[in-house]
Amino acid sequence: MHGFLADKTWNLDLKQVTGSDATVSCKYTIGENDFEGYPFQLTVRHEMRLGEGFSSEVTIWNEGTKPLPLAMGFHPHLRVGEQPEETIDGWELTMPSSKMRPKNDMNPSNFSVQEVSGTSFDFTKPRIIG
Repeated sequence: MHGFLADKTWNLDLKQVTGSDATVSCKYTIGENDFEGYPFQLTVRHEMRLGEGFSSEVTIWNEGTKPLPLAMGFHPHLRVGEQPEETIDGWELTMPSSKMRPKNDMNPSNFSVQEVSGTSFDFTKPRIIG
């Protein structure tokens, strides 16, 4: 995981191996004063199961008394090729988005939107990466 919890130490909640199946579950609790600009309490549990396939389940509990604003997102981690020396040199990237929400470490709940047109983040037309 990354974002709020990238550099946090999670607590092992469950570790189980049965035959060729394995399950690992970790928990982390965010306190009301842990992140500037995000005065909420919650517990996150991430369970991953590996057997004939892979599954990942995230459960979040609101530990506070007020409504909890929350956004979850997932993205793949892709390998470029079979060999470690393979790179993305010469690849093109296109993203049909004209806006972005920049990361703000000082205020992680900053939901400001910025236009990308003309910036280094503008991939509305194919651009070489790598």
